[in-house]
Amino acid sequence: LSLVSYPRTPCNPRNPRFRTQRKYEIPKLTLIVTKTLHTLFAFYLRQTEIQQKVIESFNGRKRAKHLLECAKRAVEIAIEQDEQAAMDWLDFVNMPNSHLHGIFK
Repeated sequence: LSLVSYPRTPCNPRNPRFRTQRKYEIPKLTLIVTKTLHTLFAFYLRQTEIQQKVIESFNGRKRAKHLLECAKRAVEIAIEQDEQAAMDWLDFVNMPNSHLHGIFK
């Protein structure tokens, strides 16, 4: 029995449970914050990855449409003129200095 009486509330520093409760509150909070930040960062990385895939998909679709139009035009040229003219036209379209090159990369 103690001669000094004090209230046994969790917030009273003289309460023996106060110290043990304090020890575990900060690490739990740190763990919660760390897990939350980790989750948010993982979500951000996943969103960035999805964004890149969507951009790649749109660029691939543009390029496929462009290549299809080039092939159609090459067939038209081959029918109207000859195969060599069609091949020359395809080479011109795919040249780095051509005005059509690099638009649909």
